[in-house]
Amino acid sequence: MKLHRLTDHALAAFADYLNTLSKLPSAAVPGGLLTAPQNAEVVAPGLEIESEVFSSRMEAASYLDSILSQVSGTDIQRDVKLWSWLTVFYFDQVCPARQDGDRIVGAQRAKWIPEVEESRRFYRHAILGPYLAYRAHRDAPTRASVLLSDPMHITTSEAFRLFIETTFINMKGPVELATEFYFNPSTRKLRRGAGTKGAGGLRRYIGVLQQLDVTFDLHRVGVVQLKKLLPSEFDKWATSAPGR
Repeated sequence: MKLHRLTDHALAAFADYLNTLSKLPSAAVPGGLLTAPQNAEVVAPGLEIESEVFSSRMEAASYLDSILSQVSGTDIQRDVKLWSWLTVFYFDQVCPARQDGDRIVGAQRAKWIPEVEESRRFYRHAILGPYLAYRAHRDAPTRASVLLSDPMHITTSEAFRLFIETTFINMKGPVELATEFYFNPSTRKLRRGAGTKGAGGLRRYIGVLQQLDVTFDLHRVGVVQLKKLLPSEFDKWATSAPGR
């Protein structure tokens, strides 16, 4: 299928559908949103997109990056209608129906229709958020495994949720060390105890980064140096990281 963006009319219809789902969770996606001329316009002639089934947000973001890198002359990140069209296109993956046929959309519409007026709110979108995180680490995507290994419909990951509230999500050292400390490559999930509120946990890690950021340019601090700057409460993660 050709890559499209929603029209104003279709964007309003999609917003109405999300409101309907809040009251009637089994409501079907409105027909014709993806390709009907009054609902969608082609982004770039000849550019096709496949209805891939992705194993993770990382895989989805990588695929979309390969497609969207072919689009020129537009600010992709701020194209609300494009990302909303992609949400409809992949709706069964980002908001799958449960066994009883219901879909749970929640109260945050930013998950489905991106709010681009504030940069940090970009990341709340189910597809745009992972795409932006991937783009920030595309030179070495596995660096961001702690952020992007969940399935597409999981938008409440502890690590991703904490990082999107800060600028650290774009920084190589802080993200790479979080992956080394807290991500288990065997299970593709957070390591046991990573989400603790106490010493050495992810929340504490973000807090310490915020303190260090006052004195150091964390954009330029690598993993080795960052480890040395962390207090001893994090030593347990360094010595017990997978592969050590």
